[in-house]
Amino acid sequence: QPETDEEDELEEEEEEIDDDEDSEDEEEPEQKRRGIFGARKHSDELEISTASELSSEPYSPPPLSLLEREKGKARAGDVRASANIIKRTLANFGIDIEIEEVTVGPTITRYSIKPAEGVRLSRILSLQNNMELALAAHPVRIEAPIPGKSLVGIEVPNTAKSTVSLSSLLSSKEFTEQTKPLTFPLGRSVSGTVLV
Repeated sequence: QPETDEEDELEEEEEEIDDDEDSEDEEEPEQKRRGIFGARKHSDELEISTASELSSEPYSPPPLSLLEREKGKARAGDVRASANIIKRTLANFGIDIEIEEVTVGPTITRYSIKPAEGVRLSRILSLQNNMELALAAHPVRIEAPIPGKSLVGIEVPNTAKSTVSLSSLLSSKEFTEQTKPLTFPLGRSVSGTVLV
């Protein structure tokens, strides 16, 4: 009698093992149908658009009215007073100059000066700290010479800076007249020219 009980138990265990193997076999196809991250793949739900189905209409960008416009204008303070300070400071060190032009940009104002003949540019460059002290501005940048001109540029930070907005760049003449498809505006130069 005990032997038959043991045999019955063994048969039941074998049946359970067979059932487990069958269930694993059934789960395998389910796992194969899952994607890389465990999401199920439904081949009937996937839609692949072909080139013939894509719209052939040209792209039209959204209106510029969606973008914010520039707020506020740059203020350079008293431009004439600053020009006189620059002239007087250089004269104190024996450097005679003439101020040719003044350009107010978004963040700085550039004073283009023409030194007298025989003045070394290194002398003007060495007076940068004196310029900052006289103008009560920091940092003052001296560009000697301005590229493409026989002038020296003294760049002074504006008292109030203006933000260059994307809408003003996209609506500028420099950008709208471009014909290249990947043209993008980068900003404005000191003179206010849009860089694309």
